[in-house]
Amino acid sequence: MHDLFMMKAYEQANKSSCTRTKVGVVIVKDREIIAQGYNNTAGGIKDCRNIGCIRDILHIKHGERREVCRALCAEQIAISEAARNGILLDGSTVYVTSAPCHICAKLLVSAGVKEIIYDKEYADEFRDMFLKESGVPMYKLDELKISEK
Repeated sequence: MHDLFMMKAYEQANKSSCTRTKVGVVIVKDREIIAQGYNNTAGGIKDCRNIGCIRDILHIKHGERREVCRALCAEQIAISEAARNGILLDGSTVYVTSAPCHICAKLLVSAGVKEIIYDKEYADEFRDMFLKESGVPMYKLDELKISEK
């Protein structure tokens, strides 16, 4: 089941307009996708495919100054979608193609998710600290596959 939901997250990632990193997410409750998203600009904001990546133009390294970006993170878009549709995320599981940044981790904890499952590493010491404090576990998909055998 984990593989199926991660595959759906990768389908979302393929829609991303980001020229650097494509990330997708699905949020699942009771084995049903209740929200999904991919990193992309908010409505009305031009995306980097059309005008160039502001992070590249300013020579900002990956993982630094996350606030300088035209796009929202996939998790932020999924949370926004759920809010617009009146969907509560309490007790849900997040499947994301890349481990979330600390900002998204805090948002997911605040939204009430019970666990985060990711595929690719994204180093963020603050995220790990916040998740540990909150008690919300984060699992690498490969590690779950090993424990299921």
